[in-house]
Amino acid sequence: MTSTTRPVRPLAVLLSAVALVGLVGAIDWQFRTPHRTFEAFVAAMGRGDYAAAAGHLGPPSSLARQGDGSLVAVDRHGRSKTIAAGQLPFVVAEAPATAGDPTETLAMLALGPAKDGVLLSKAVQMRLTIGPGGLQIDGVD
Repeated sequence: MTSTTRPVRPLAVLLSAVALVGLVGAIDWQFRTPHRTFEAFVAAMGRGDYAAAAGHLGPPSSLARQGDGSLVAVDRHGRSKTIAAGQLPFVVAEAPATAGDPTETLAMLALGPAKDGVLLSKAVQMRLTIGPGGLQIDGVD
């Protein structure tokens, strides 16, 4: 009885390794992308670059700066809310703790002016979710 072994084909091994690396990269990208999107959105909102922040939103959600400095936010249901210029900017109130949750949420607050640590007007809260459709504004109160 003679055993026959097939020679290892270097090209097949190389292609298998490339496919495995690609698969691992795709899985890693899938789990880290929501966190990166949140980080980029939060950074843009924090520096008052609402046009850049709006670029991270999936329709119908949108942000638009008005001539008087106010900001109009439209949520996923098409409801719009105008945030006065004096209320801006938004800061993070609640962020996802870990990457990988398929539907992660983010809450941001526009606090507005304060005197002796007391807000002079009601804070505005924006709630966002990221999922298969991208980053969406769930509501603005």
